[in-house]
Amino acid sequence: MNKFWNSAAFAAVVLCAASAGAVADRPVSADGLDSGYATDAYPGFEPKQKREPEFKEKSWWYSVKRDSPEAQLEFAGSFETNGNYKAAAKAYEALVREWPASAVAAEAQRRKASILTRLAGDKDDMSLYEEAFDEYEYLMHYFPGLCNYSQVADLQYKIAVHLLADKKSIFGLKYDSNREKRLRLESVVRLAPGATWVPDAMLSIGDLRVGDDELEEAAAVFDNVVTRFPKSTQAREAVFKACKCRYDLVLHQEYDASRCRNALNGMKTALNRYPDLNEAELLKEWIQEFSEKLEESSWNNAVFYDSRQRTKQAAVAAYERFLAEFPESQHRGEAVARIEAIKSGAAPLRK
Repeated sequence: MNKFWNSAAFAAVVLCAASAGAVADRPVSADGLDSGYATDAYPGFEPKQKREPEFKEKSWWYSVKRDSPEAQLEFAGSFETNGNYKAAAKAYEALVREWPASAVAAEAQRRKASILTRLAGDKDDMSLYEEAFDEYEYLMHYFPGLCNYSQVADLQYKIAVHLLADKKSIFGLKYDSNREKRLRLESVVRLAPGATWVPDAMLSIGDLRVGDDELEEAAAVFDNVVTRFPKSTQAREAVFKACKCRYDLVLHQEYDASRCRNALNGMKTALNRYPDLNEAELLKEWIQEFSEKLEESSWNNAVFYDSRQRTKQAAVAAYERFLAEFPESQHRGEAVARIEAIKSGAAPLRK
């Protein structure tokens, strides 16, 4: 059995009961971890409904063998006691589909999820881990007042992290994206926004976005880590990763002065907030690089207005904006001279 799952306590960590109905909020801790109920205010996440599980309808394939939910639960439990986990899981599933409003439906759902978790651990089977995650997600979605909400979320997070190592391929070629892995993590973050592992989960979500070359969304996720957990160690990692995303966007897409300026401002803010970052020297290099890039772009823009197509006011305004933003520029003398010349009636530059 995979050592990560080699624990009877872990397989049975989710203990559901009708009296355990509320989400266990966690207080703000010294490292800046927040608490609260799940919301959809997560920039860089996909819409919440993307992972809402479909309600389980009655099915002939999952027909019950007893006349009451309590008797069906006992019937399914006898299979589990005897080690016939496949039959037990099917019998629990039949109960949930036949009597979803019964007092024992949540327990049946929990037991099925627990069985799949155990079997996945025995075989280190990634597809069974995926099924187990989905069954716990169903439990959280349809029976939130009948289970230990925070413990189920903790278990789902452990499964989601374990699934990050899954590399689907055919004939040695990878064919999956990171989307499903990311959606699982997004789901558990929404379910338990105050859990201690949320900053790490959000870092992983951002990394998965980067892996799929979704840099704008990744930067939004990393920014949110910094906003929500500013004193955490994860925030220091996230602030640099957000800067790296924006750096790459400027370099690898068609040049856009606004994007370059936003990236530059983000780097400066990162250093002001965390001056002792491990990557501080690299950020300073990027700041210098983008400052020069933005200065040259702004200068070229001013020169463009000082052309045969310009109006006198537009050309002067362009040079003045340039001087206001780059007062120490090597082009300062040229800009001042052109402003004076234009105001004196000089002809446009011939560019």
